[in-house]
Amino acid sequence: DINITSIEPVDALNMGRVLTRYARQSGFYKGHGRVDDAVSEWAKAINELNPNNPTAGWIYKVETRVGD
Repeated sequence: DINITSIEPVDALNMGRVLTRYARQSGFYKGHGRVDDAVSEWAKAINELNPNNPTAGWIYKVETRVGD
């Protein structure tokens, strides 16, 4: 099973703050000083997924469960 929950919108006004927070929480970056790299990668992904409005997107929580 896969459960996807939208958590928080990202836009041009809050992108830096929101992406930095989730990059830190997710383990997506590798230690001190690498948050900027992770945020840059997330921003790039948002731009690629939403070319008509590249400064907008959502943070989602994705949970998976393997059934018996």
